[in-house]
Order: sequence, then C-alpha cells, then structure tokens
Amino acid sequence: MTSPLRSQTLYTIRSEARRTDIPLGLAGVKSEPFARATDWRVWMAHQVRRRSIFRSHHGPHAWPARTIYIDRWMAKATKKKPRGGQKDVSGGRKRVLVVLFVPSVERDGTTAIDQRHWVDASLEMFGRVFGGATAYPRAKGVWRDDERGGALVMDEPVVVHCYTTPADIEDDANLAALGAFCRKMGREAEQGEIGLVIGDEYFAIREFEEE
Repeated sequence: MTSPLRSQTLYTIRSEARRTDIPLGLAGVKSEPFARATDWRVWMAHQVRRRSIFRSHHGPHAWPARTIYIDRWMAKATKKKPRGGQKDVSGGRKRVLVVLFVPSVERDGTTAIDQRHWVDASLEMFGRVFGGATAYPRAKGVWRDDERGGALVMDEPVVVHCYTTPADIEDDANLAALGAFCRKMGREAEQGEIGLVIGDEYFAIREFEEE
C-alpha cells in the first residue's frame, strides 16, 4: 500500500531570501542558499521519508513554522456539492449595478422637494423594470451648477441601488422606461441635473423634455 505521505504535496510560502533559515544539515546539504531548484526538492523528499515533519516544533529538527500541507486526495473527498434541491449561485447572476440619486432640494438649493414620493416612485420603477432595488438612507452631497455661475447646491440625496443583468440593461424598452423616469423627476422636481450610474459610468441627465 502506498504511504499516505506520498499523496501529500508541500506548498511553502517562504520567500527565496529566507531559505537560509531551513535546517539543511538534515539532508546532508550545505547550509547555504540552494544553487538549484532540485536541491530544495531533494531536501523536502528526504524529510518526508524521515517523518521529521511530524516532530515537535520546538525541537532541533522542527519544520519551518510557515509551511502548509495540503492533501490532494482529502481536498477532493471533502469538496462539498450542492444538496438535492439546491441550485448553484452562478445561475441568473445580476452583475450590472444601476445607481440613481434622488435629490432632497430643488435646483436653488433651498426649496425642499417631496423626496419620499420620488424614492417610492423610483423603487416601483426599478422593481417593475429590473426586478428590484434598495434605497439607502440620506447621504450628503454637493453639485456645482455651472449655468448659475458655478453655484454649489448642497443636497441630502437618497441613493437607490439596483442590480440587473447585461441583457436587461441593454433592452431598449427597459432603457426607455429608466430614461423617462429620470426626465420626469428632473422636470417635476425642478432639478438642474439627475445623476445616474450604470456599471462604472456616470450619466448627467440635464434634458428633461418628454419624448
């Protein structure tokens, strides 16, 4: 029968610079850095045969403390498989993030809007079009209105996150519904800009006319 030790593979995370710490004398190799990669393999195989790897970590033949053993056979045997009725999480992954900023004030920076109404309306739209969304509590932000001499508009927006699939975000009907909602909110809430993020790109929506 093959010894269990032969099914084990040594993975060391010591750097090349620290190899002088290894007790090379055990294998009859000079105590100096290895000249060839095979020197390390010869020493390792020798130690496996002598079973010195199982000796006390405090003894003169202690194995380097940062060495890790991985048993290939055990790794395969213990790999968990989904139980009956459980599905793999890879199916139907929604990996495109859409973020909408719902403002708290009008473009003048002082007149409050009905933010709760627009948060609820955005959640309804995202749920109907993309399957769901989450609105996070108020944040603090600022927007520079270049058309008003660079005036800074301080705001406390609610940030709505929606994860969707690439196919759904590229669908013309879905994009039309998303765009129509952003323009409606910008128009009725007296905004200078509606902030929308799709993936890793920010869209500054400033034209609010109905289409």
